[in-house]
Amino acid sequence: MSRTEVSRGHWLPSVSSDGGRFLLEIIGGADALGDARKFTVSVSEEHVARIRDDLPRHVLVRAALLPLCYAAGSLNHLDESAAVRLLDTILHGNEHEVDAAFENISWDSRCALISHGADPALLDAGKVFAASQSATSAGSWDRVRKYVESRQGPRAAP
Repeated sequence: MSRTEVSRGHWLPSVSSDGGRFLLEIIGGADALGDARKFTVSVSEEHVARIRDDLPRHVLVRAALLPLCYAAGSLNHLDESAAVRLLDTILHGNEHEVDAAFENISWDSRCALISHGADPALLDAGKVFAASQSATSAGSWDRVRKYVESRQGPRAAP
């Protein structure tokens, strides 16, 4: 029987265990009918402990795995070996290794981080690890909307 090990709301990846095996589940992309796709990745007990104990790294996991989810499209499987390599870096790497993993951060990943309270100014400076230290488990798309509006500048009155 499957048991939930880590869960912090709908959008952050959750971890369950079943017979001594740990599975990370992430929502990303859509299937052919437009419904959200759920992907699973086998993870180690060390991965689970870090996700459980370190909220900023948990938020970073979602942002790091989203591009892999989108690359899988509506029908393909998640590249599990690439996902585990990313997880190793995100969960166990130092600040510079984590920042390097996000060197070409996608817009969706940036928005995912901002929605969870990452500091946009630090993200803009390429300091993803530092930006995520202010992360919260609850996402807010209002934060993203404000970020986008601030980058667009003032609008002319109609």
